Parts: sequence; structure tokens; C-alpha cells
Amino acid sequence: MSYPNHSSPSSFILTGIPGLEDAQFWIAFPFCTMYFMAVLENITLLLMIRMDPSLHLPMFYFPSMLAAIDLLLTSSTMPRLLSIFWFQSHETDFESCVVQMFFIHSFSTVESGVLLTMAFNRYLAICKPLCYSAILTGPTIAKLGLAAVVCGITIITPLTCMVTSLSYCARIIHHSYCEHMSVVKLACGDTWPNSIYRIMAATIVVGSDSILIAVSYMLILKEVIGVSSREAHLKSFTICGSHICPLLFYVPGLFSVPGLFSFYTQRWDQRIPAHLHILMADLYLLVPPMLNPLIHGMRTKPIQERVAPAVTTMPYSCPTNTSLSELHLMGIPGLQHLHHWIALPLCIMYLITLAGNSTLLCVIKADPSLHLPMFLFLSMLAVIDLVMSTSITPKMLGIFWFHSTAISLDACLTQMYFVHAFSVMESGVLVAMAFDRYVAICNPLRYLSILTSPVVAAIGLAALLRAVVFMSPLTFQIRYLPLCSPAVVEHSYCEHLAVLKLACGDAASSNTYSLSVSTYVVSFDSLLIALSYTLILRAVLSLSSPQARKKAFSTCGSHLCVMALFYIPGLLSMYMERYHQELPPHIQVLLADLYLLIPPAFNPLIYGIRMKQIRDGAHRMISWRRPMAGGIGPGLQGTRLTLMKTNSIP
Repeated sequence: MSYPNHSSPSSFILTGIPGLEDAQFWIAFPFCTMYFMAVLENITLLLMIRMDPSLHLPMFYFPSMLAAIDLLLTSSTMPRLLSIFWFQSHETDFESCVVQMFFIHSFSTVESGVLLTMAFNRYLAICKPLCYSAILTGPTIAKLGLAAVVCGITIITPLTCMVTSLSYCARIIHHSYCEHMSVVKLACGDTWPNSIYRIMAATIVVGSDSILIAVSYMLILKEVIGVSSREAHLKSFTICGSHICPLLFYVPGLFSVPGLFSFYTQRWDQRIPAHLHILMADLYLLVPPMLNPLIHGMRTKPIQERVAPAVTTMPYSCPTNTSLSELHLMGIPGLQHLHHWIALPLCIMYLITLAGNSTLLCVIKADPSLHLPMFLFLSMLAVIDLVMSTSITPKMLGIFWFHSTAISLDACLTQMYFVHAFSVMESGVLVAMAFDRYVAICNPLRYLSILTSPVVAAIGLAALLRAVVFMSPLTFQIRYLPLCSPAVVEHSYCEHLAVLKLACGDAASSNTYSLSVSTYVVSFDSLLIALSYTLILRAVLSLSSPQARKKAFSTCGSHLCVMALFYIPGLLSMYMERYHQELPPHIQVLLADLYLLIPPAFNPLIYGIRMKQIRDGAHRMISWRRPMAGGIGPGLQGTRLTLMKTNSIP
């Protein structure tokens, strides 16, 4: 990858993630999603605490500080990082780089101090409850927050000043933001004072804060164990749990688990790939700020009540005197008070599904070199994922956010038909994709003569007809069964078994048919896929060229990942609901929801990251982006002459 060669010594070039430059365009999508979630969630938490006087307590002031720090920490890096990944804006001036470095490291230190004060707050609340309000007054809390800020600035300012005093011989920073060690590596002279000060500062902050937090929670544990009331035990552990979770992300101080990993391996374990260092450092600035408000929201009852006042004032009961032409979807049984929060990641996954699959379809349609069997099957998969996720997610979000539980019987049966029919159809397309890989690798000379456009269309039509034939009787059986009140479906969408539980008469035939069809489809398709990949493995191992073997495994790996994402959650959801009645209902419903949301969201990302042809096609669509070196790459996008070589695998 080439970068502009500027002569000005006052600027640096940020490379992004070394070794993954071609995948940065796609990596930016989940990074952008996490950043927007972090901003939205932390602002929501701050507004809730600001607007509700009942939350103006020490216990909530500290999460407010944490939210403000997370906003500053992520906003100091993510906009710049995304501009590198999407717009190739690599150059940054020296002053901006130093300011970014100062913000990252100082606010990481401040955050460690806030986590320490949160542990102290829990210690006083549980071990000294009578003195709690007298000790943690408003001025005391302000002083603790100010002390954390002063400590962070005092420790990091000398580090920044030492960086500004260095002279630099190189300008390319192999990182996605201005991290201290990555900048110091460019210096010409002796950098040992910088390295020693950085290690000492990190070790002192991490060591002292970890010890103090550990002591606080040991005293809390001792106090809680001495309490006789089981309810008091549960309440104490629940409250402390929401504070311990952020500590697990940060392992207090300058660095989290990924931060510590990146910090120490960057110095003493050069065997770790550079891109892994950078990814861990990036995730350190994204994952904790995104998850902290969710943790405090889900585990802290006053915040739950403030977010969902309708939930606390109105039980999730549905009318029992409605006509059976109308049903009510409960959502996730037992987790109704968390629907507002659960809907956020589900909505994000749905948006990723729409963006990813639509982009994949546009790339394949716009690039003639991708009008080949392998990519036509990918197009079918993308269409199925769009239809399947769109058939349930809008209604699900309506239930979670607006309590719109009512659904007509006809709409419910239509939704059920689409969900199950397109699941069967997706399984058939996965079999076709396995067959496509088998022909491409085991019979490359006949690939285009076997999988012609009419044959591909016939395979797709066969998958559709099979789904219609298998699922139509299931829907008609439900339609003509008598259903009894209360017409409440204990699910977040019209899943067959959940609706079948409302039947008054004998539903054994419908239950047996559903189990037989699902077992047949999964078993038959899995057997064909396993057979195809067994033959592929045998053919690949016989290839003499290591490059050909690597290319074959890489291409097939994308398909195997997609198949695992489709079959494993589906099987877990189907059989646990039938044979593990002791499993909590909310676990069963969550599994069923994730089964219909995770594969459609991840499929285009898997193909986009792992398949060079898709990446190249996406880059060619964006005409203002730099041209990719090396062209389209070897494979089926060439002429028939390419297929005459046995080691050329599409």
C-alpha cells in the first residue's frame, strides 16, 4: 500500500491496521456501529441521570463520570479512524497527533481513577451504610472526580512533553491512531526515557488501582457473607456485579484486557502479528464504552425503571377477551423490562443486515466479472437473508419499543410461512453452494459447462419449490386448528411451536409434521454438504501447489463459516424448545431471535472480508477510491483459459 510522500516534518501518516489494508473498508462498518452505539447509549445514560432527581445520588454520579469519559475517549479516535478506513485520509499533523495521544492516555488514566471511586462507593454502601450519605456528599464526589482528572493530567503530561521534544527520522505510524509507542518508534535518538516512564506510569496506575479495588471488594465480600438474609446477598451481588463488569473490561488503569495484551506484547512478544496488536488496541477504545451503559442499564433497577416507565406502570398483560382473529406477541418472556435495551443491538444487527446484503447485491450486479455461479448463489443467499430478517425484525422492534403486541392471525401465519419457508430455502442454497465448490475444485475444467446460467436458475427454483411444498401444509394445519384464549404467543415472532401451544384440539399431527420436515431438511442437507466437503478435502490435499491449497481452503472457509452460523443456532433453538423444557423461556426465545438475525448480519461481512473478488468489486464501485493493485486476481473472473489450469480455483 502506498502513501503520499510529503516533505513536511510536521505531519505523520497513519497506516491503519498493517496487513489488513484491503479489509479496512469492511472492518470500518462494525467499528462505526460500535461507535454510534457507544455515543447513543452514553448520552442516553447521562440524560436519564440528569433529568431524574431520584438518580442524583453518589451511586449514579460515578456512572455519569464514566459515561462522559467514554464519550471523550471514543470521540478522540473513532472519527479519525473511520476517515482512514473509508476515505484514505492517512495524513495528520504533528500537533493533532500529540493532542490525540494526550486525550487517549490521560482519559484512560482518569477512567481508572473513576473505577476506583466506584469500588470505594460500593464499599461504603455495603460495609458502612449508616455513614454512606455523610461521607459521600456532593462536594466529596466532586473532589474525587477532580482528583481523578488531575491525576490523569499529571501523569500523562510529562509523557506528552517528552514526545514533543524528540526528533523523528520516519513519518509512517503503523497504527490506526497516535498511540505513544507507535510514535516513539519513529524517533531518531535515544527513546529509553520515554519507554521507562511509560512502563512505570502504566505499572503504578494499574498496580495501585488494582490493589485498592481488590481490597474494596474483598471487604465487601467479607461483609456480604456475614449477612444472614439471602435477599441481601442477592441485592449486594447484583449491585456490585454491574460495577465489576466494567472492571473486567478495563482491569483498571491505563489498559483493559485487550489493552494490557497490546501494551505488554508490543514490547516483549514480537511474535504476535502487528494487525492483532492494532485490533486489540482499537477494541479497547470501542468495546468498554459500548457495553458500560448497557451493563448499568440492565443490572441497575432504578435506571431500568427510568428508561421504561411504561413497563413499570403497566404490566405486560394482554387482553383475554379478544377475537381469535387477533393474537398478541409477548416478546421475550421474563425480560419485558429489558426490551428497550435488547432492541438496540437487534436494531443494529438488522441495519447491518440491510446495508451488508444490499451492498453485496449491488457489487455483484455492477461488476460483470462477478456474474458467475459462485456469486449468483451468494446473491440468492443475500435476497433470502433480506426477506427473512425483514419478515420479523420490524414487528419485533415494534413490540420492544412501542409495546405493539397485537397481530392479526393472517399476518401471523404469513410471518410464520416466510420465516420457515425461507429457512428451508436458505438450507437448499447452502447445499447448492457446497456443490458449486465441489465442481470448481474437483472438476475445474467442466465448471462453466456444468453450472451454466439455466442450471443455476433451476437450482434456485428447486430450492424455492421445495420450501413451498414443505411449508405450505404446516401453515394450513395451523390455519384450521381451533385456537383458545388467551391468544398470547410467548415469543417475539410467530414461531410455529409457540403458536401451536394455543391450539385447543389435538395438535400432535402438526407437531409431528414440523419435527419430521425439520429433521429431514437438516439431516439430508447436512449429509450432502458433508459429502461435498469430504470430496473437496480429498482433492485439495492431492494438489501439489501450496498456493492452490491455501486458496481452496480460504474460499471454502467462507462457506463453512456461513453454514456453521446457519445450522448450529437453528438446531439449538429447534431441539431445546422441544426436549429441554427446563431451559428458561427467555433463553429459548433469544436463541430463536439470534438465529434469524446473526447469520444475515454476518454473511456479507464474512464474504466481504474473506473473498478477494468481492472486496475488489466493492472497491471498483467506489470510483473515487484508489485503484487496487494487482487487478481482480486469479480465479473464475477470467476467461475459460484460466480454468484450463487445475490449480486455478474460483
